[in-house]
Amino acid sequence: MASSSSPVIRRTRLGSELRRLREQAGLTCEAVGRQLECSGTRVSRLETGRISVRPGDVRELLDLYGVAGREVGDLVQLAREVRRKGWWHAYSRVVPPWFGSYLGLESEAAGLRDFQPLSVPALLQTEEYARVVLRAAPDAGPGDPAARRVALRMRRQAILARPSAPGLCVVIGEGALRAQTGGTAIMRAQLARLAGLAGRPAITLQVLPLRSGADADPVPPFTILDFRDGADRPVVYLEHLTGGVFLDGQDDIARYDAAFGQLCARALAPAESAALIARLARDWPRSRPATAPGAAVTPEMGLTAEAGVTSATRCTSEAGITSTATTGGKPPVMLRNSHNAARSGVRVLAVSGRPDPARYSAVSSSKRPPR
Repeated sequence: MASSSSPVIRRTRLGSELRRLREQAGLTCEAVGRQLECSGTRVSRLETGRISVRPGDVRELLDLYGVAGREVGDLVQLAREVRRKGWWHAYSRVVPPWFGSYLGLESEAAGLRDFQPLSVPALLQTEEYARVVLRAAPDAGPGDPAARRVALRMRRQAILARPSAPGLCVVIGEGALRAQTGGTAIMRAQLARLAGLAGRPAITLQVLPLRSGADADPVPPFTILDFRDGADRPVVYLEHLTGGVFLDGQDDIARYDAAFGQLCARALAPAESAALIARLARDWPRSRPATAPGAAVTPEMGLTAEAGVTSATRCTSEAGITSTATTGGKPPVMLRNSHNAARSGVRVLAVSGRPDPARYSAVSSSKRPPR
């Protein structure tokens, strides 16, 4: 089993091994739960990495599965390593648990495929652009630690400078490049950075033009993470205002893989995209569309903790699914993406965060930040 520095990856691998050994022993989660005097749900959550497993739990499970020898020592050691904290723990004040899981996956990914129709992807943002986006987020308050969030975002970008940097393939909506985010100097610097990054061997940047017809069948932002170890399946990450969703089912991966391929086919080629970005940077602000006085073109839906503005309330999913979340007698929240597993048939690896109707209402009714 290949080693990993990410506790999230280690936890996922440990869970996969425990599931494999349980199935090899011919036991169900419920049967294991009865033997260990816990619920079958807890066993399942251990295997999916939703909760941490202690070394003693691993020994008990392996004994039940009839596993002995070196494999026991390897898995118990892996359980110890799972409990080590990732680098993002230093930013715990601005990183909720669900986003910490994403950071662990991102830090170990061999490749990232990212679609962002409404804003520049976080890994490609300048510090000034990130500061504007994070401060303008719908849930940012007077005491919000925006500086810490910006520092975290810049720290995440270190993966692009590693000798073994992940391959990054990005499709950005043209509207995100023409939207006024901050002042003229900020946008010019951001566009110049994108133009420079587009020339890196490990980065493929494509622009989805406004004329592509994407508005007729909108797709919300999503990220596909691929890993070097064949034992680690790809993961699709979706985000809403108060949490994140991780999908790792084969059908889900195939569906989003096809969707990303279609977006790449509709987008400008990398060379054309680089030329467009360079032209926008040179001609800004003449290249941006006209907007109402004092209005800023910003994404419709904002961040939770560090993650930033990454979803749109008026977007539907690639599958065209709209789900309704009801929260404790409060008004239902319409989440226009593929969160409704029951209706869509998707396998949800993890759903974190609880929708808050008040926060979604604040997004749709709040004034846009000044330019």
